[in-house]
Amino acid sequence: MVLRIHAYAPGYVYDNSNLFDSSDFDTMTAGLTLSGMSPDATSVGGTAVQQVTPSAGMSNGALGVALTESLQNLNTAICSLAMCSGVGDGGCISVYTQKSAILTGVANSYGEYRFMPGNSPGYEFMQAVGPSLKSNGFNNLGVLSALANTLNQYSDSIGQGGTPNINIQFFRT
Repeated sequence: MVLRIHAYAPGYVYDNSNLFDSSDFDTMTAGLTLSGMSPDATSVGGTAVQQVTPSAGMSNGALGVALTESLQNLNTAICSLAMCSGVGDGGCISVYTQKSAILTGVANSYGEYRFMPGNSPGYEFMQAVGPSLKSNGFNNLGVLSALANTLNQYSDSIGQGGTPNINIQFFRT
C-alpha cells in the first residue's frame, strides 16, 4: 500500500508519497494523552513512561516512544498555530482521507478543526479530526507523524502573524 500526503494553504504546499503506513493507535487514548501534555520535555518523558511498561517487548516500547514523540510534535504544532494573531479570523485545519481498493472501491472521510478558545488545542484537534481518521483506517503512526511534521513546517512558514488555514489530504492506494 502507498500512503501519500498533500497539504496546501496560501503560500504553502507540501507533497510526499513515501510515508510510513503502519501501527494503528487508538484515537481516544491519543486524545487523552494530548490533554495531559504540556509543551516541555518532562511531559514527553512522563507520558512515554506511562505508555511503555517493563513487560512490553522492545518493539512495543520503541513504538510507544515514537507515538508519544509524534503526539508531542503534533501538540506543539497545533499550540503554535493557535497562538497566531489571525486565529480568530477563521483559522481552520481540514483533513480529508481517501482510501482506494479494488474490491471495495473508494472510501472518503473528512474532519475539520476550527480554532476556538480552549485549554488544549492539541486535544481539541484530535477530538475534531480523530474520528474521521479512524473511520477510514488512517489512525496510525505514519499518519500521525506526517500530520505533526506538516503542521510544524506550516507553522514555521506562516509565523505568528498569519491566519492558520490549511487543507491536508491523505491518499492510500
